[in-house]
Amino acid sequence: MNYLLPALLLGLVIVRSASANADDLSTRIGAAVPDGFSGQIVVASPEHRLYSGSFGLADRETERPVVDSTLFDIGSITKTFTATAILQLAGAGRLELDATLDAYFAGLEPPKSGITIHQLLTHSSGLPEYSGEDEEQRTGASFDAWLVDTPLDFPPGDHYAYSNPGYSALARIVEKVSGRGYEQYLQQMVLEPLGIAAIGYVQLPSNLDQAVGYFDGTSGGIPSSRSWLEDGPGWNLRGNGGLLASAESLMTFGQALVRGDTLPPEQAAAQLKEQISQGEDGRWYGYGIGISDRPYGRVISHNGGNDAFFAMLAWYPEDGLLLTVTQNAFDENQLRALLPELRAAVGIGEN
Repeated sequence: MNYLLPALLLGLVIVRSASANADDLSTRIGAAVPDGFSGQIVVASPEHRLYSGSFGLADRETERPVVDSTLFDIGSITKTFTATAILQLAGAGRLELDATLDAYFAGLEPPKSGITIHQLLTHSSGLPEYSGEDEEQRTGASFDAWLVDTPLDFPPGDHYAYSNPGYSALARIVEKVSGRGYEQYLQQMVLEPLGIAAIGYVQLPSNLDQAVGYFDGTSGGIPSSRSWLEDGPGWNLRGNGGLLASAESLMTFGQALVRGDTLPPEQAAAQLKEQISQGEDGRWYGYGIGISDRPYGRVISHNGGNDAFFAMLAWYPEDGLLLTVTQNAFDENQLRALLPELRAAVGIGEN
């Protein structure tokens, strides 16, 4: 399943000294990465890369190494892209965030028909956490029917409760409003203007390799081999998870996001603003991204994964730094061991 990982994995790194020697930084981060870690780590300012590293094997059977261009399943970070697409349409005057679902889906009854786009974006719609297994080959029409038939868990707008199908509904709205397929819209309207080619489901450069995902040490194959439809994953996953990216291409998007290059100013600010409490002190959700206040400062971030893949995009505005991480053999204990070492390697808490 596609899920949001614990808050511990969100607050990873702050580089407090912009004058840190790049070679020294590379040595310290390399020393912090534990044996057996396979993935990518990139650290950057909004304008410049400070560190990029690839570790381990993308395919253990063939001993194919992870390289900078290797693609990983980035899980729920997909939601950040879906929210960006919706906000772009809002900025162009093609939809309103207070528009209700009955404008886009036939057959809905109250209160479901009154769910707003804002409530979908903020996980406050009342829709359940899942609509089915990620590998199910659910079509868009089948998802629409599921949306009509499925009862809500709570009244719309009552509180925050993480919902994957809420973001699949947003991706369907992107299609209905734009007249383009979800991935086609992302590629043509969000990614290409930023000069990004290496993020997507199937519309990707043919020379890019995918990492094999390992579930408790067992190969699960590359993401696109796992019962996808011809044009990408089924609609239990599409729009809420499963996009493929490298830490490098994810960082390029993250830099554009925090610079405000992805959206008109009003929508760019709204995306990174606290829109709803997650029910814990110091934790909010914006539009497709989480916002947390930690002892080391504010972090604006999203992570995601499944039992094989993990990915994270994090922005530390008080320090002017971003971090992206990918991994293809998810091991929570390994990550919990890595993060304090990585924080120390980049100087967190020194100032």
